[in-house]
Amino acid sequence: MAFIILGAAIGALCVFFRYPILVTLGLGGLLAAGAGLSGIALHIHPGLIAAQVFGSIAASQLTYVAIGLTQHLVHSRKLTLQVQAAIAQQLPTELEVPRSLPPEISRLISQLRSA
Repeated sequence: MAFIILGAAIGALCVFFRYPILVTLGLGGLLAAGAGLSGIALHIHPGLIAAQVFGSIAASQLTYVAIGLTQHLVHSRKLTLQVQAAIAQQLPTELEVPRSLPPEISRLISQLRSA
């Protein structure tokens, strides 16, 4: 059980230090090897050794993905608000309403008003 908790801690630390997923895979492999060797040394049931090995790898990967996605969603929402503010500032200059109408449109509007 300690190797699974340690795997989750490794996955979380890899996210916060912004390590790539391959580093997490390598550390998970080392952790799995440690779990397997300690299980063999302590004469634990092979089923429990397998559960610790796979659990330590899965815990590090799932923690990495869960925390990484949460951070991405939080940062993308902040970025969305910044982008919306920038668009709101730039939009009036790009889509400025013309102050004077072309003569053809002005003549058509006067015809509509008189009709």
